[in-house]
Amino acid sequence: MAYPRRGWCTALAAREGTAQAAYAGGWIYYPTGVKGAIFKSTDFGATWESLASSPPDTITGIVADYHAGPRIYCSTTGGLYRSIDEGRNWTKPISQRGLRSVGAKYFYIAAGGDSGIWFSRDYGETWAKLDSGLGSTRVKTLAFLGHDPPWPWLWLLAGTTGGAVFYWDFPVTGLAGPHAPAPACAQVATVCRNRLTLTLDRPAQVRLLDVTGRTRLSQALPSGKAELDISALPSGVYQLIGSRPLGRVIINR
Repeated sequence: MAYPRRGWCTALAAREGTAQAAYAGGWIYYPTGVKGAIFKSTDFGATWESLASSPPDTITGIVADYHAGPRIYCSTTGGLYRSIDEGRNWTKPISQRGLRSVGAKYFYIAAGGDSGIWFSRDYGETWAKLDSGLGSTRVKTLAFLGHDPPWPWLWLLAGTTGGAVFYWDFPVTGLAGPHAPAPACAQVATVCRNRLTLTLDRPAQVRLLDVTGRTRLSQALPSGKAELDISALPSGVYQLIGSRPLGRVIINR
């Protein structure tokens, strides 16, 4: 990559599942001062070209999300920037200074920096703080950890200046189409003496998935109170799945 002037590359991102579309962000020394810059490669990094426009602030993190069309998110020293047209235009949903990292997975977006973590559940349209449990609100780096459906859980990892890594886990809901029928819901789920007892508001095919996403137990259950025999399963954390995520099951023998 050849910058037109002297500068620094501080962030890299690639389209998930392929390195053909890659982005590099940082800052460049111009005669009028330091400005942000983003370059894109469409040939696995062999050659690079600058985007039509870039955020004006120094870029500290960049992520390319193609889950709902091409979206680019950049954390910068002056806030968070978002482009929904591959860098031709930018909006600034967060003006908080000192952002250092940004991550995206499905419709979830997270940005972190000197003031903690900002979190969005709708592709960056609305934001709220997510600092519960943080030992330090000075966040240095963020990353999402998870798999594609049917594995329905994601983890958000946050590294802080205290040298600690914190995580949050939450179910991925809302991935079904807008006209999907209402899913079965477990009202009660308990584990006792090798039996998992749950109450469903409608019949459902219920599965238990291990931490690798592999189905370890599957059974069709009627509505109302029902039981699953879990005596053959080893100790561990499992995800209980009906027609949607129903919760976690911890087996401790």
